[in-house]
Amino acid sequence: LPVCVSAAARCRCRLLLMQRLRLLLLVLASAALLMPQHHVLAAVSDPIPISQSQFVEVTLTQGQVQSFVFTVTNPGTYCVVPCLDADGPMWVRVAAHSMQVAVQLNVSMYAPPDQQTDASLISSSTGTSASILNRLGKWSNLNGGDDCFTSVSTWDAHPNGEQVYFSVMLANSTAVTSATVLVFVDTGDITNPLPGGCCLTCELEYDALTHVVVNSDETSVAFDQAEMGVSRGYSTSQCDCDYLLSTTTTTLSYELYRFYPDQKTPSFRTHLSSANLFDAIKRLSTVDGVLSNGLRVSAGAFTPTDKKSISLPTSFAEGVVFAMLVTDEYQASRSTKPRSAFQTVYTPAFTYACNFHGENSLPSCSPGLDGEAIATALLAALMGLFVAVVGHRFFKTEMFIFGFTLASSGVFLALTHSVPDMAHAARFGVSAVCGIVFAVVVLGLWYRTSSILIPTMLFPAVCGVVVAAVIFATPFGELGFLHNNWTFSLMFASGVALVVVILMYIEPHWNARVSSSFAGMFAVFAGLDYFIGSNFRDMLLNVYKRANVKSLTETYEGNYFSHEFNGQTNLRLNIIMFVAWVVASLIALAIQARFTPPALPESPRYGRYDVSERRPLIPARRRYKLTGPREMMSPSTSYVFSDSNSEDE
Repeated sequence: LPVCVSAAARCRCRLLLMQRLRLLLLVLASAALLMPQHHVLAAVSDPIPISQSQFVEVTLTQGQVQSFVFTVTNPGTYCVVPCLDADGPMWVRVAAHSMQVAVQLNVSMYAPPDQQTDASLISSSTGTSASILNRLGKWSNLNGGDDCFTSVSTWDAHPNGEQVYFSVMLANSTAVTSATVLVFVDTGDITNPLPGGCCLTCELEYDALTHVVVNSDETSVAFDQAEMGVSRGYSTSQCDCDYLLSTTTTTLSYELYRFYPDQKTPSFRTHLSSANLFDAIKRLSTVDGVLSNGLRVSAGAFTPTDKKSISLPTSFAEGVVFAMLVTDEYQASRSTKPRSAFQTVYTPAFTYACNFHGENSLPSCSPGLDGEAIATALLAALMGLFVAVVGHRFFKTEMFIFGFTLASSGVFLALTHSVPDMAHAARFGVSAVCGIVFAVVVLGLWYRTSSILIPTMLFPAVCGVVVAAVIFATPFGELGFLHNNWTFSLMFASGVALVVVILMYIEPHWNARVSSSFAGMFAVFAGLDYFIGSNFRDMLLNVYKRANVKSLTETYEGNYFSHEFNGQTNLRLNIIMFVAWVVASLIALAIQARFTPPALPESPRYGRYDVSERRPLIPARRRYKLTGPREMMSPSTSYVFSDSNSEDE
């Protein structure tokens, strides 16, 4: 620019400068539009050495790649089938876990993944739990597939088997800019089953991951068939994977274990810790850790011919880590080595039954007050308190609440079972409308007929559902014959009917008092459970889940008085809640006995014309005496019901 001396010259200089700056910006913008688009290359960190069974935690940011190198100190050597005396590892497994965001794991046996030019030599896996398993050598002289061994099959170590390269990076996410990743490496020898070695539908050659799928009702844990690795003395006419599915000989067995990283807390105070999660994963990543720390699911051991999945109840915002343990029963029973030498654990996976960032239909994991849940809990508690303490005094309101509860819950259960795709709000609305209609009809029938049968059947039915749910929340509910859906439904209905019949043997007003006290107080404590964080309400919710999720009956763990009732349970708190419910119900019953009328209220239309309301509906012996001629029977006619051994008939 020319030298600007005068004021006018300075003004011209400024105008000229602004014009040239605009021109420069326009040229740069045009060039940017015309240039081809390229993704920003991720920053690759120097490789971190990692050793056998070592856990490493690294904090990564979006776009950052952390490389690792694992050195196999004693790779497997050449051997001939069955290679039972072979020394050294024959396969290596790499796993990566992140709590809040999916992580991408890349493994290469020849060079670091970022330096590997042949993409076919890189194995990749993505997820909050990612795992890749590779052999450290190759079988030769096979009869077709990789698992089709012959008597002359040989094992040769991989030429680059001493070095395993892998890298981890965060998957693309707009919600998380940085996260901590847990990395783990382990190996297995000839005696260890190969987890996921017989997977025919996997993207990877082997799938050693424990898969977890969650919805609002059930948590499904699945795994892929393991491979024994080499024939162990049985017929070689079939390949190993085919043989495992067809033989009746004991070969492999599978057992599911779990561990809870966090203590159960109230829903609105949920606090999830990545440190606790990583500690739980570490406990279930090795065979010794699983056996010493894992909680075995009571479903028992699986065989290769069983279904490779198991369903468990879902508990919102409660972390649980799952790991499948596979055992080579055939070889373990014929060897003097420890049983653990013939066991392998699948890569653990975890779930919190919620979503950290709202990407799917599960509720958010973020702690906070849920207005809908709080309103529902408070409404249940207040209605239950009203029914339990003064329900008998406000008889018509009590009858409406019981009728609404019975009908709406039944319709909601039927809709969930028959129309599973129906929206939750629509299902809830239809159930509420049906409950209101049924309650109005019940009140109308009682108003027109003043029938004592209506309240004495309605109240015990609701109380029977509560009592039956409590009975099935004991070890009785876990008995083997109840794992059949029809048997469970029949037994539950029988329990409800039994309660109804028993309560009909007491005087009708006591029938109403007992039913309202226990059922009402159950609603009170079920509502308080949201704020306290116990499993009290799950006693009733488990019945709903079992009725709608058929697979839950196979692995039902519904003992309320155990440490594993619907997950990590505070047994002491559960027992306190149960005892408090029983005591509060008895107090409510005493209050009603003291301050409510000692008879069922009369119908506003007809008045009280049936004095049988003071006597049991089903007494042991009873005869009837009519005070007036039969032809003069009317709504004002009175009836006297007396026992046959009464002196003042």
